[in-house]
Amino acid sequence: MQIFNISKRQMNVFDSDFQLSHICQTSTATNISLMTLEENGVIGNHQTVTNQLLIVLNGTGNVVGKEGGKTVGPGDVVFWDKGEWHETTSECGMQVMVIESDELRASDMLSLKMDF
Repeated sequence: MQIFNISKRQMNVFDSDFQLSHICQTSTATNISLMTLEENGVIGNHQTVTNQLLIVLNGTGNVVGKEGGKTVGPGDVVFWDKGEWHETTSECGMQVMVIESDELRASDMLSLKMDF
């Protein structure tokens, strides 16, 4: 068994205000990160460089994509296509897991709670 302590980095790119903890990167260009948005945190509006999943672990927030904005909370999973403009905000704070990979497909999701 190996135990790792994952450090946080403050992110301000795209007028953002959140903390990023990079989890790992696979050999097939898959990035997995933990992101912490404090109170009034924001991941600023930008284009995805690859397909992206955002998994809400705790807290609530608002996600915006090409279809508009939606409120999300624990257990919600958001999918953005490669090249899609998107933004994430939280008034009360939110922690999310983000997975980025060209191999991700919305059609591979087992069940969809919200139809974006």
